[in-house]
Amino acid sequence: MLKEERYSTIIAKLRQDNRVSSTELSEQLQVSDDTIRRDLHELASRGILQKVHGGAIPKPTTPEGFDQRLDFSSESKKDLCRKSLRLIEEGMMLMIDGGTTNFTLVNHLPSLMPLEVVTNSLPLAEYLSKLDNVKLHMLGGAYDPVSKVFKGQETIRQIGNFNPELCVVGACSIHHRQGLTTPYAEENFVKQQMIAASQKTLVLATNDKVETAVRYRVCDFESIDYLALEDTLDPSLKSLYISKHPQLL
Repeated sequence: MLKEERYSTIIAKLRQDNRVSSTELSEQLQVSDDTIRRDLHELASRGILQKVHGGAIPKPTTPEGFDQRLDFSSESKKDLCRKSLRLIEEGMMLMIDGGTTNFTLVNHLPSLMPLEVVTNSLPLAEYLSKLDNVKLHMLGGAYDPVSKVFKGQETIRQIGNFNPELCVVGACSIHHRQGLTTPYAEENFVKQQMIAASQKTLVLATNDKVETAVRYRVCDFESIDYLALEDTLDPSLKSLYISKHPQLL
């Protein structure tokens, strides 16, 4: 079998099963493990898949940049936010990082409910600063104009001043084995500190984020307390996530 034919077979199996195993591919295609590893490495370099231990999984397809993502899956984000609102109670302190789904969430917060919110996201802070019922804490640091968040050592240092009841972490990618991952190292460190500082963690994940993984691991799947998923998620995937530790919304 020619190399490009192997690539086509691997991609087709990935689309069908949402994951490929190096061992299974080696047996199916009757080539060595080394050949399969090289094939997966080449497909990963083309941006087609994400290599993981023992095989590969799909890469997320969400556009990069806050502005480009704002209208992406907007109705799905609204549905996830409505599900998540039942976790938010009067007087709570929330820690919320950047991302358009989290921006949608703050736009759906009850207009008269007293809350305290800590965030490193400039768009979230600008919106929340107009609400009389919200006491806002803005985390500073090095500003990233693409994701519109503050990050770096100064941001991480400031996170340690708070002990919020609930942390809402943006999901770049979530996978039942790989956990929560992000493509950016500095944002990864900020997310990790936010989770460590908080009593509970909530992740909102649209369908395009589910069963995908990227380079930097934020936390294991079991470290997430609450997970909001779309009702339209494939039933087999939803069953897989229901069997895991987090409370599914």
